[in-house]
Amino acid sequence: MAEFSQMLTTFFKEEERLKALLLWTFDSDDPETKRLSNIVSLYKNAHEHLQDLRDWCIYRQQSGQLASIGLAAAVVALNKGKLTVSGFADSVKKGVYKAIADFQIETSGVLSKFSSDIYNDSIKRYAKLMQQFEDLSRKTIAAVVTSRLPNMLHEAARSSEVSILKRAIGNNGRGISIRQLFQQLPHLLPRITPCMLMSPMSVAQYLSLDLEPFDLIIFDEASQMPTAEAIGALARGKNVVVVGDPKQMPPTSFFAAQQFDGDNADKEDMESILDDCLALPMPSKHLLWHYRSRHESLIAFSNAKYYDHQLLTFPSADDIETKVGFVSVQGYYDRSKARNNKAEAEAVVAEIVQRLKDPSLRMRSIGVVTFSSVQQQLIQDLADAVFAQEPILEKWAYEREEPLFIKNLENVQGDERDVILFSVGYGPDKEGKLYMNFGPINRDGGWRRLNVAVSRARYEMKVFSTLRGSQIDLTRTSSEGVAGLKAFLEYAEKGKTALPGAMHRALSHSGNVEMAIADTIREMGYEVHTGVGTSGFKVDIAVVHPQHKGKYLLGVLCDGKQFAGVPAARDRYIGKVDVLQHLGWRIHRIWVADWWMRSSREIQKLRDAIGSAIENAPVDVSETIVEVLPATELEKAEVASEQALAAPLMLNKNVAAKTQTQFRQFYREANLPKVQLSYIDFLAYSQEAFIAQQLGAVIQAEAPITRRLLYHRVLQAWGIARLGVRIEEQLTSAIEQVSCEYLSISNQEIVVPKGFVVKDYVQYRVPEVSSTSVKRNIEDIPFIEIVNGMHDILTHQISLPSEELLRETAKLFGFARMGQNVQQCMEEGLNYGLEIGKLLNRNGRIIAVTI
Repeated sequence: MAEFSQMLTTFFKEEERLKALLLWTFDSDDPETKRLSNIVSLYKNAHEHLQDLRDWCIYRQQSGQLASIGLAAAVVALNKGKLTVSGFADSVKKGVYKAIADFQIETSGVLSKFSSDIYNDSIKRYAKLMQQFEDLSRKTIAAVVTSRLPNMLHEAARSSEVSILKRAIGNNGRGISIRQLFQQLPHLLPRITPCMLMSPMSVAQYLSLDLEPFDLIIFDEASQMPTAEAIGALARGKNVVVVGDPKQMPPTSFFAAQQFDGDNADKEDMESILDDCLALPMPSKHLLWHYRSRHESLIAFSNAKYYDHQLLTFPSADDIETKVGFVSVQGYYDRSKARNNKAEAEAVVAEIVQRLKDPSLRMRSIGVVTFSSVQQQLIQDLADAVFAQEPILEKWAYEREEPLFIKNLENVQGDERDVILFSVGYGPDKEGKLYMNFGPINRDGGWRRLNVAVSRARYEMKVFSTLRGSQIDLTRTSSEGVAGLKAFLEYAEKGKTALPGAMHRALSHSGNVEMAIADTIREMGYEVHTGVGTSGFKVDIAVVHPQHKGKYLLGVLCDGKQFAGVPAARDRYIGKVDVLQHLGWRIHRIWVADWWMRSSREIQKLRDAIGSAIENAPVDVSETIVEVLPATELEKAEVASEQALAAPLMLNKNVAAKTQTQFRQFYREANLPKVQLSYIDFLAYSQEAFIAQQLGAVIQAEAPITRRLLYHRVLQAWGIARLGVRIEEQLTSAIEQVSCEYLSISNQEIVVPKGFVVKDYVQYRVPEVSSTSVKRNIEDIPFIEIVNGMHDILTHQISLPSEELLRETAKLFGFARMGQNVQQCMEEGLNYGLEIGKLLNRNGRIIAVTI
């Protein structure tokens, strides 16, 4: 019995060890027989799988380590089969990341209090303030420019620039050339037209080098401007901004001779001012936002092929369907005779006629671009023939804001239309033989011509061609232009899938949050596309319209990597959303913080937004775009400027020549009561305080005032006619009690109140036009007032010769004749004005310096 008891004790010890090692558990309430049966069964099973015991022990050790670092719950889930071994690591990572995210949100003062409702309201207020700021800026600029305009209704000296311009206008410019007129208006011209739009030839023809240089010269379309032609304009400016696209057309002699030799295009190309500037270490800035195309497919080829997807373009709400169409034409290129493609030309003209006859299609402007001038002329002739038979078509084509144009790719840069019809022209000849010669496209830089030609459309482009991309054999040519033509034709035929790198870019965009939101929308039963767009900007999630599969119903933007990568707040919150809305999108924002903390509420908001979009979706998104697109900010600014610049002449019609203004005031004499005392009384010490009061009253009423006139006013009240030595001593003693100070200006002593600042004093005083008005002697007018009077005259008359300015100023202060004293005082005033910088002598003419 003792031996049995010992064996039982040993059995129980071994059982406990195995239970701890193998995670065996037994119900303690089971009868001993069942328990023993279970143990035997387990032992037997363990013996049969003895080869796995080592792995199980390792698993137990690893499980213990995981439990010791806080992952006991994950181990339990794995033991119970809720987690698989292959998915264990990802599940653990997910849990860790969630814990980190929760911790970061809880400890962040911003994220823990984040509310999308409050945040969206802040964005709306920010957008409103930005709009108000832009409106105010436009009005401010218009007001500043307007304030510099002279009042053409004021009487002006004959030699003033205002009078010169008025005479030229009055005689319709007879007897004076534009160049001569501009030379005589060196200071008035920049005020009337602070911005001048001129070609390089006009600059050389009309603007003398003697004129004051412009603050800024701007060259637009600089890639087409030869450096030699730009030098003249460069010499007339202090600063220059050169704007152009080095990947577009270079200058050619075509523009000088109006003929282009396609076989010698490379010889006719010249260096542009843009090329030379890029070759120098000049500061440069790339403008990446593309503004023309209202459908991304119209610029996608150029962006992918020539700009390496660097242009920031925006998908439209109908982005699913391409707006670049390929029309295969059954015909041939007449290489031996006409060197044109009649079948293509007829197809293009038929398309023009069809569009002009359709009331809705007619609303879109049309442009035709050809590869050669011969094909251009053929299409023009065929169109003219149709218009001759149906004149109404010609009216619809040309009598509109943007008339029909038919151009070849050498002269189409800078033009754009809603719809571009593209005629390749080249192709297999009548025998089906295809030569790898496509005119200027073959030459060096031919790809730049192609880039220009295929990026002229706003809404739609149709490519008419007897040639297909697959027919071009690049092993027979090394031309980059021909390779570009092949790629473009394949893009027109196949769409986005033919773009280089398109699939990789689409797959690499969306993040985990965007994919989670997209999956949620799919669970609602909608088709969803992610990363919509072919450039660096993409709509994160786009919901396809359930009834119109070619259009998107709703765009969802998140604050992921793309959002964080935009440096400017205005672009992040306003600019891109505005562009998308103008392109027909309905936008719904989801902030990741809200999705993380309140996903169920965000899902309901998303469901409501989709429902609202379905209820209010327009029938035709593309037509809606035409209607809702607002005037550009530039157009608004132009209208505001035109209205503002037209205002001054209207406002100043009733302004009299002799009225008070901000600067011109009527001279008012101090009204001192007459003193009924004698000369002896004046000299008494007891009168000093009274005399000081009189001096203070005169200074208060008439300052700045010459010391001579100040003393004269007091003596006049006392009835004293002459200033003697003793009287002057009494006045000098009395004035020491007055709060004033002396200023010595060009040997003229004036008295002013304490704290008077000469540079801040801009008024001058003139006698009022009446029989009782007070007129000061010329010696009693402070030089500072004379300077201010001259400045006001020049503000209206822009510039005057010095002698003319002296006479005009003398008349302003009431002196009809220029005597010796008047001449001398006026000259002293002019010299003082030049000395302090309020006036400037430029080439013998005096101008006012802006205060």
